[in-house]
Amino acid sequence: MGTSSEVVRVRRLPDSDADGRKSLGMSLFLLSSTMAFGGLLLLYGILRADAPNWPPPGGRVLPLGLASAATAAIAGSSAALHLGYRALLRARAPLLLPWLLAAICLGLLFVALEIALWLQLWGAGFVLGNRHAGAFYTLTSFHFAHVAIALGLLAWLVPGALRQRYHARENVRVRLVGRFWHFLGINWLLLFAAFFLW
Repeated sequence: MGTSSEVVRVRRLPDSDADGRKSLGMSLFLLSSTMAFGGLLLLYGILRADAPNWPPPGGRVLPLGLASAATAAIAGSSAALHLGYRALLRARAPLLLPWLLAAICLGLLFVALEIALWLQLWGAGFVLGNRHAGAFYTLTSFHFAHVAIALGLLAWLVPGALRQRYHARENVRVRLVGRFWHFLGINWLLLFAAFFLW
């Protein structure tokens, strides 16, 4: 009988009490962040619905190219982190580090593209003073602050990934940071749709 190259799958064990508390804490944090993002998006919707035209006079049409590139970067980063986590669950811990580094690099690219977007808009005269610009900068800055925190958490995982500290039965940190990062990716997709496609 020939040899097979089956993938080893390790069933994730239930969280310990400590891991369960961490998971609950992250869930509560994401719930509060969801309410904050939801409130800001609702405010944007109200401002837009009340405006006779959008963007208002003096507003600018937002550049789709940079925003699309930023969207691709954060989506790719989220996918890379997911692949790293899947590698852990398949008992391939050494693969976490390259996927984690790819996620961080794509996350930094997202940050650079968002800053470039702001600079381009500001230079074109899209400055605070109308509802369109105010809503745009408020929502994207709020998201940017969360992304900066999440990138710090991704970097925090790197030493453990280097030492192969994480594996199929010890992955709660990777899972929870990944949940936060995926949450931010979804929020950016909502912002992208609201500002650039609606």
